[in-house]
Amino acid sequence: GAPLPKKTPLMARVFIAAVAVNLVSLSSITHARVINADFYSPSSTLRAASESAFGDARSLTAYAGQARFYLYEPAIYEPRFTGEFADCLRKGADMMFVERLVQHPQRTMNHEEASVIVVPCLFESTRHCDVQDPHDGPKGGALLKQRKNSLLQKIPVPEDASDRIPWLVAFDEGTSKCFDMVMSSDIYKAKMGADHLFVSADYGVNFLDPTDTQRLENMTVGRIEVVDAVENRIAHRSIYARSRCSVVVPYASDAALVQRPFHPPSFEEWSARPNLVSFRFDGRRYGLFCNTDVNQPRLCVGSREKTALRRQSLKLHDMDEHEGQFSGLLNVNRKRTMLQAYADELQQSKFCLVMAGDTPSSHAYFDAIAASCIPILISDRWSSVAVPMSHGREGVVQGGIDFASFTVRVAESDWMQNVGVVTRKLRAILDSPREVQGLFGSLRRHQKSLLWGMPGSIVPNLVLEGARQCANFD
Repeated sequence: GAPLPKKTPLMARVFIAAVAVNLVSLSSITHARVINADFYSPSSTLRAASESAFGDARSLTAYAGQARFYLYEPAIYEPRFTGEFADCLRKGADMMFVERLVQHPQRTMNHEEASVIVVPCLFESTRHCDVQDPHDGPKGGALLKQRKNSLLQKIPVPEDASDRIPWLVAFDEGTSKCFDMVMSSDIYKAKMGADHLFVSADYGVNFLDPTDTQRLENMTVGRIEVVDAVENRIAHRSIYARSRCSVVVPYASDAALVQRPFHPPSFEEWSARPNLVSFRFDGRRYGLFCNTDVNQPRLCVGSREKTALRRQSLKLHDMDEHEGQFSGLLNVNRKRTMLQAYADELQQSKFCLVMAGDTPSSHAYFDAIAASCIPILISDRWSSVAVPMSHGREGVVQGGIDFASFTVRVAESDWMQNVGVVTRKLRAILDSPREVQGLFGSLRRHQKSLLWGMPGSIVPNLVLEGARQCANFD
């Protein structure tokens, strides 16, 4: 990489050198101690905050991996980037990714020098940027849902698949125009997209109309989870989630958007949080349903409903009230709340329940990470399809973040048989200072590898490295 600027602080040089040594392969990602005291800043000041933390943006070169990349000029191919989405308060991961790449030190203006070609089309942010200010309104409230649905271009499911495919979506007009320009370029035609990367941390990219899926067939796609053979049997999605290769990317946490700049907690501050466990869920049914009748939803053939996982948390709350093991320390709610209140709850909690929903992945995992709340993960198929930064082809992924080092795992069957499995695990953890400090320390070390908007985030670099490895697959 490029030499470090002379003004780069000594601690930043130590951090950068350590990460450069460790970031060799996504299959063994480790990181040096986090030294940046800031956490979240408004996206408009993201670049400035990052440069302040590391002395200069060029310092990022030291841990940018091997992926020298070419970015199609956003102002030309995706004019919404500098136009209507520029001041968006709820940018998607795709927008934050492109923001970090525009002045990235590994960007080259000569596509022949690049191992990865980045497509700047903003399918995810199209859905995000037309909702209300994230500081206002209920999390997932009616207005939010109505606006989301107006942007999610749902299309009819083929009649012969109506009992197997829950829903399909199509690219919006702006995204379609962007892809048309990319695919008609000589740069794309040189390798027919085999070295191209498109990022969309949105469920819709796994349920695309076949016409739009064909646009992605030769590319690497950064998606929130892959569709392997098991998930394909559950919802028959393989034809609608095709790509040459996939990199599992983090969600863009909604809870992180409403957090003001603050210092991540020390272990002592984390230990003083009033709630031991927090969980808030909606009363709707969770699973993949293949009809539009909200009064009588019908599960898709092969799909399993996950509603009971969430309702089981109420037993945890009831059990604590009767036994008093963690009296007053469990915050479980079956009701939506304001997004700011939701974020505050997470920041007041030591552990946060995260469960499989319609599919194995969950945005709540990244909300917890953003709040320095240790996740208690109840999703059996997470390891197979949703480990951040894992990558591979045809739904079979490898490598990824060492999430087990900062996550408490609970099998779905154990949880359903007896919620006491969680209280026993927590008691054992809390009785071992070494274990609880290890979980918290690992969580803090991995935040910059999981949070798009965190100053000094290396998420874009890890995604590029995954795409570089994908581009080398035969």
